[in-house]
Amino acid sequence: MNFYSLRLFFLLAFLSIFFSGYSATFTSTQSGDWDVGTTWVGSVAPGPTDDVVIAAGHTVTLTGPETIDFIVINFGGFFDYDGNVLTVTTPASISPFISVKNGDWDIGTTWLNTTAPSSTDDAFIAPDHTVFLNASTTIDDVTISAGAVVYTLVRTFTVDGSLIHNGTYFIQNNSNKHFTMNGTSVSGTGTVQLEGTGAAGNNIIFNNDITVESGSRLKMITVLGGEVQVTPGFTVTNEGEIEITGNLVEGGGAGTGTWEQGSNSILLLKNEVTDIVLDASSNTPNTVDYNGLTDQTLYIPSSSTYNNLTLSGSGTKTVTSDGDLTISGDLTINESVVFDVDLDDTGAVSALTI
Repeated sequence: MNFYSLRLFFLLAFLSIFFSGYSATFTSTQSGDWDVGTTWVGSVAPGPTDDVVIAAGHTVTLTGPETIDFIVINFGGFFDYDGNVLTVTTPASISPFISVKNGDWDIGTTWLNTTAPSSTDDAFIAPDHTVFLNASTTIDDVTISAGAVVYTLVRTFTVDGSLIHNGTYFIQNNSNKHFTMNGTSVSGTGTVQLEGTGAAGNNIIFNNDITVESGSRLKMITVLGGEVQVTPGFTVTNEGEIEITGNLVEGGGAGTGTWEQGSNSILLLKNEVTDIVLDASSNTPNTVDYNGLTDQTLYIPSSSTYNNLTLSGSGTKTVTSDGDLTISGDLTINESVVFDVDLDDTGAVSALTI
């Protein structure tokens, strides 16, 4: 071997060693399986020394055990272990905090990061994982995946950022243990269920100008005195579909809370609306459906106008003498419902315009 060939040999050997430890970043280009090249930009699946970014709107699913350097899930992206194991060699670089198994929120082994998230961190609860709150907890952005559960007996949960909720949040026992949203957006198809034993109940509190994103189908269940509250001075804009089983009310404090129906939105009410500005006519079409299984009193909304009004479930749905009522779109009455336009104290019927 001559001198130049020897130099080339050692150069190639060096480059081989150097690049064997080189870490590239692989970003998802669509939803798909982890080990399929077309899931990733460049059409190559990541290797054990690579970094991974799952982009918003994509779901990447493991089909077997994988090892990587670190992983980032952009908010709105989803990751599914599907019963497999992901090993991360640089857990401190993982973002957000990703659950790795069922466990306690405040225990590091619950998380792929090996430490528990702080109040300023983001969290991702992976599909089918149950995470228990042993202390009142605050988090920034949080995703609760389909099949995932966040469960507590006596603690509060506060979301300071955005919430994607496709699973279940469940609180049982005690009172005044609230689920509070301080961020700007809520989306998903999940359920928030608050059960309590105290007279005060456990409340779901919208504590900011918040949008329920289009495509959402959320259930907010409060029992034994619990309410869905909008803090005065703030507006909840419903662009999706949301069902509320407790009362929809204004929270405590000075000023007025507002619930605004967006275009093509649906609000399903199983109970009453009190002391709040309900804007059901500015953005059309939208539907408010009183679907409780007992008698309900229809709330007089702002401008005394509903766009589309549906009376379903069962029982008597009553328009009181608090004011006139206009329905600018469709009025739909289920056959099992009695629609009662009540008389006021003077014997004059409240005006109903359809």
